Amino acid sequence: MEGKPVEGKIVVAFTWPEPHFSGDETPNLIEAHKMGWLTGDTSEKSDENGIARFKKLTILGSNSKFVYIFFTCDGVTISSW
Repeated sequence: MEGKPVEGKIVVAFTWPEPHFSGDETPNLIEAHKMGWLTGDTSEKSDENGIARFKKLTILGSNSKFVYIFFTCDGVTISSW
């Protein structure tokens, strides 16, 4: 915390139908039907440098041209890809 690596945390990946996620908004009905299916979406515990690694994070399929992947730790969205 406070700019220092956090060791021993698990990060979870999830998809969202839009390229931004605030956590308190719901996509409109058209956007909500865009989905991506993931496997391997839970990381190993982060190392002493705060790096969490995923083994075989894979997009199994999507009904959309784009898949937006977000990463969360302890209920806080920390990054998107």
